[in-house]
Amino acid sequence: MIRIVWVSLLLTCLTALPARAHPHVFIDAGLTLVMDEDGRVAALRVAWAYDAFYSLMLIEDNGLDADHDGVPEPGELERLAGRDVDWEAPDFGGDLEVLVDGEPVALGGPMRHTAAWSDGRYVTTHLRPVETRIDPAAHSISARIYDPGYFAFYEITLPLRVEGRADCRLLRIPADLDAAEDALREKIAQLPANVDAEAEYPRVGAIFADSLRLECTAPS
Repeated sequence: MIRIVWVSLLLTCLTALPARAHPHVFIDAGLTLVMDEDGRVAALRVAWAYDAFYSLMLIEDNGLDADHDGVPEPGELERLAGRDVDWEAPDFGGDLEVLVDGEPVALGGPMRHTAAWSDGRYVTTHLRPVETRIDPAAHSISARIYDPGYFAFYEITLPLRVEGRADCRLLRIPADLDAAEDALREKIAQLPANVDAEAEYPRVGAIFADSLRLECTAPS
């Protein structure tokens, strides 16, 4: 689950919301697969653009908007780069899943954080190396960007790219959101009446996630 940090105002507001108000944060996402000199997947560069409301709270809670005009002060964003989520949390995997032949593979920790402000939104990028480089000629490779706990909803609207090979592309396979909503309603209905529905919210982020599939042209 995405671990949003330093945003006391948001957490205060959430205590008054019903459990079915999920998700609470909306993020536009994009992905670049970085290939090595041998044409294997070496790393993934992830882009997140937070919704305008959450972006404003991020800069306000972190003291980046001294004059409270809704825009961070020049040079202040660098201080927040890589600190918008709690990368040290033991149950936080970075909201990125990479599958090789249908099985998840290990990723290294985040590197090369960037932060920018664009059209009233906080935009970040970071790099996740794969622990074992992957040959697309030998394996099926796909990825998903999602929060398992569905606190945040990621929509794939930012560019999808492959860097280092001109014969490969990332294809987006949209999730069936109607089926996902039906499954969510069923899971919520199954919760016991005496439990805290917010605390026990079903971990349904995966069923709302688009799939991204790598396709490469076979050499002739």
